[in-house]
Amino acid sequence: MSRKLLSLTATILTVFFMSAAVPAATVFFDGFDGTSLGPAWTVLHEDAGKYSVSGGQLHTQTLTGDFWGGSNNYSNLFVINNPLGSRDFQVTIRVTGFNPVTAYQQIALMAYDNDDNLMKCTNTHLGFRAWQMCPESGGSPSHYEDTRNASESDFYLRLMKIGNLYQQYISFDGVTYERRNPPLSYGNGAPQYLGLVALEGSGIGAPPVPVDIDFFQVEDISSSPTNFFDDFNGTSLGAPWLVFHENTGTYSLSGGQLHTSTMSGDFAHGGANDYVNLFLIPNRWGNANFQITIKVSGFNPVTDYQQIALLAFDDDANHARCGNGFIGGGRNWELGRELGGSWTNELDSANAGVSEFYLRLVKIGNIYRQYMSLDGKNFQPRNHSVVYDGSVRFLGFIALEGTKVTAPPVPVDVDFFSVERIDASPAINSLLLD
Repeated sequence: MSRKLLSLTATILTVFFMSAAVPAATVFFDGFDGTSLGPAWTVLHEDAGKYSVSGGQLHTQTLTGDFWGGSNNYSNLFVINNPLGSRDFQVTIRVTGFNPVTAYQQIALMAYDNDDNLMKCTNTHLGFRAWQMCPESGGSPSHYEDTRNASESDFYLRLMKIGNLYQQYISFDGVTYERRNPPLSYGNGAPQYLGLVALEGSGIGAPPVPVDIDFFQVEDISSSPTNFFDDFNGTSLGAPWLVFHENTGTYSLSGGQLHTSTMSGDFAHGGANDYVNLFLIPNRWGNANFQITIKVSGFNPVTDYQQIALLAFDDDANHARCGNGFIGGGRNWELGRELGGSWTNELDSANAGVSEFYLRLVKIGNIYRQYMSLDGKNFQPRNHSVVYDGSVRFLGFIALEGTKVTAPPVPVDVDFFSVERIDASPAINSLLLD
């Protein structure tokens, strides 16, 4: 019992640790006390002699079978009805004593509709140990692997859903979670079931490997915070960050900063969108008014289109953007909008040639304005305004260089990223809409 209390304490600490970024409320928790599964559970393709509940654990094993295209010969898929519908959630298990020895032995979390439509989040033996994400839609599967720190026998495995984007997180202490693999889209954002399964793959023939599950937890992460703040302490991005077009070798966290650089690529205004490392969080503020702020240090662009920018982002062809960079033959502040692949912008050169500054994007209704500051206290407007979607999907930032630029990348250090909900007071309206 003391081990289970420790695990539950770790779970509570996880909720507290992440609360500034992802407020989480537990809606289902099973610590597998007792000697049988509770009534919430259904076991698909059940082989009752191959699992048990005792000592505060679900004991299962990697049985022959898989989910892969037309091959759905798995056993013992443990599922509950999704208690949250289309709301955002995270599902977490603690795994102990998992030591796979041959290809395709795995333990997996599942967001599951049916055998041909699912998202699988695993630790898997592929001839080497890896964290794996496997979306399957209409019987067509795909897979992504990440080998970092994948060889441990005890770990926490988490599947997070925001909208219809799924992310994998792992932890070894139940407190600090690190993302593995890119965010992946699946389904309509409302899977019918959530669950877990141990698999071995078809035709392997190796002896089953035991897997012990300490708990299974579902948390609601849909609540809307007042503010969000990340000062990039630690060595990796935590939830709820997404990185679109990610290149993990070209950014890092250390010393309380996110270190990135102006990578070759751009939003191509109706053409190829070959940008790299677009850092985003989901917009949990809906259509409320907000301001996004970053502090930038050590930014010295030297050629056209090298820039650092804030974004209110829906997709590659639809977003509002404000930035600072070497644009139009010199240093400028830029404010623009891409709508249906058509880009419009304006430039302002006032005090633009600085290496350290605060950059802010303010939204009131569907009006976006750009502000800058050199001290973090006195913010001055730059450019005019753009009209864009008042309830965008994502908020974030990116460093760009432009598609045709061949200059070496320029480093950019970001000290913090914040989102603050603001009131549309008369004073603010007069400032923004004059």
